Amino acid sequence: DKLLASVQNAVTESVSETVKAEIRTYSDAVRSSESVAQFSTETLKSAVKSAVQEEDRNKNLMVFGMSEEGSEDLSDKVQEVFGELGMKPATDVCRVGKTGSKERPRPVKVTFSCASTARHVLLQARKLRHSEKFSKVFIRPDRTLEERAAHKLIIEEKKKKRKEGESVNNRIVKFGTIVTEIEKDGA
Repeated sequence: DKLLASVQNAVTESVSETVKAEIRTYSDAVRSSESVAQFSTETLKSAVKSAVQEEDRNKNLMVFGMSEEGSEDLSDKVQEVFGELGMKPATDVCRVGKTGSKERPRPVKVTFSCASTARHVLLQARKLRHSEKFSKVFIRPDRTLEERAAHKLIIEEKKKKRKEGESVNNRIVKFGTIVTEIEKDGA
């Protein structure tokens, strides 16, 4: 009962935050337009649809680098990866993409019951690089095609800077740009 209540609270909170953000967006749009008549029904439908899609996408993560066998129990494999992170969230899992490529396994789309669980898993994902068994497994947010293209450009820019001899070891990609992490000196 406590788990169900916790999930319900998380979902309610997540939906409430999204609705509030969209209402602010709509209010800003109405204020910025010269007349309310210019704000069409189609624009409103489009905004609501994109908000719903974004909310659904926030519940998903993509897992890359998991080996792919013909008859695999994907759910157990994903739970084993999450077990390495010390977590056991309830998930729906499926492989995405075209089959047939032997050199690179297809990514796994993992859907959680709420966005906060997905965020928590994403925060713990860096622990995998220290794992013997899962050091080649990476967990990333579920991005749209446009977001993936923009992220790819940023990563290419970082690689270019590395080739030019600029130190990029203390740089990370955050909010769509390359930023320098401030090193902590223990003081």
